[in-house]
Amino acid sequence: MGSLLLLASVATAAGLAACGNSEGDSLFNNGNTAVGPDASITDPGHGFGDGDGGTSSGNPVATALVFDPPSAEIIVDGSGTPTRAFKLMATFADGSTKEVQAESLQFDRPDVATVTPGAPVVVTAIGTFAGVGVLHAIYGGAAAAATVSVIIHAKDLSGVDGAVISKLDAANLGADAVVTPATYLYPYDKTVYPLGLTVPLLMWQAPRAADVYRVRLEEKNFIYDFYGAATMPGQMRLPQAAWDRVTASNGGATDPMKITVSRWDQPSNTAFTSVTRTMTIAQSSVRGAIYYWTASQVPNGAGGVTRVGSITRIRPGSGATAVKLNEGRCMGCHSVSADGTTMVATVEDPSAPSKAPYSNWSGVRAWASFKVPDGTLTVQTNKSGANSALTPDGKFVVFGGKADTTTAGSKYISLATTSTGDVIANSGLDDVVLPLGGGMMMPSFSPDGKKLAFVEANGDYSDNVLPTPSL
Repeated sequence: MGSLLLLASVATAAGLAACGNSEGDSLFNNGNTAVGPDASITDPGHGFGDGDGGTSSGNPVATALVFDPPSAEIIVDGSGTPTRAFKLMATFADGSTKEVQAESLQFDRPDVATVTPGAPVVVTAIGTFAGVGVLHAIYGGAAAAATVSVIIHAKDLSGVDGAVISKLDAANLGADAVVTPATYLYPYDKTVYPLGLTVPLLMWQAPRAADVYRVRLEEKNFIYDFYGAATMPGQMRLPQAAWDRVTASNGGATDPMKITVSRWDQPSNTAFTSVTRTMTIAQSSVRGAIYYWTASQVPNGAGGVTRVGSITRIRPGSGATAVKLNEGRCMGCHSVSADGTTMVATVEDPSAPSKAPYSNWSGVRAWASFKVPDGTLTVQTNKSGANSALTPDGKFVVFGGKADTTTAGSKYISLATTSTGDVIANSGLDDVVLPLGGGMMMPSFSPDGKKLAFVEANGDYSDNVLPTPSL
């Protein structure tokens, strides 16, 4: 919300404010036909027209009003004064045209530039954020608008030698044969990022610590270049403030941000273009929390490995710290309700194993439900944690595993209340007969929660995430 600067009487301000956008800065002039900073302040009256060929401000009626130029760019790159002047040109009934001073001015992007009233009107880029705004003016009962694009080119040299920077900035660099798309690890191509996140850690397989990289973030109105060496084996995190400025200046789905990594090879004193990726910056911040699952194999000291996994929560915001859910217990398969209130996850817990007839093949993987985004435990059950799906409102969960046709009550999959873990015996799911004699896998509810889809397994229950499938 911009500030409101009143340079006229209160009655005049009330009359003119309805013509502007309250989101921008409104600058009310004195209504005098004189131009320049020395125009005296007078009371322009209470309206645009008085029916006698003039306006109540004392200015003649304008038949047309335009800005000259109608659009302009302001480039902020440290090479000059980031300003642009706009003449406000009025045309009158006798056909004459002259430059006038606006009775009212407004710019709808006060975050990217400030406006100085006068003749001409001067727009000055702030230099923090880039973007496109509209400059509005009123004079003699007519209105005019001009488009102002603030474009920023920023560099963070980080003490890198100027000769190396010149090589990295050269046009038409050759393709890098060492750091390639195949050895570039993160961020992934076409990732969607919301606003307000900690700057992502860039990762690639770097050949040596002595090499220097340029990471360029490029979008319609903002180009940011960072120069520096990577932390081995190949990691780089851009300054958080720079990331915030670039993402806040992004135009969303129509303005994909391109990341280009270029490498200066120290032994050959040659620069190469290594990899290019694109990402979309969603025009809103994530509320609540982000959960993600990690799976790995840890040496067990006996020549083998132990397969472990955990679910971790991170709240959006610069410098946010990741926290493991459920005190770091090993957890894997999980489901989240569409309304974002409930999560069900498989817990590897020998102290609370799943039991017949609602058991899976390992016996120790039972499901538990959690309230999100806080991640507080609602209930730990002794029922199979495999193949879970939540209704859109999170009140009910289906779960199940391998077919157990010898045990009554849970041949394939069951329905339960997430808040208590109680199975709903009359759901009808336990009585489903499958033609192939397999089990139900990968269930999913429809958006309205009235239908359930699943995949029928025909004897293959192999683990599709980690090596060494298990039955």
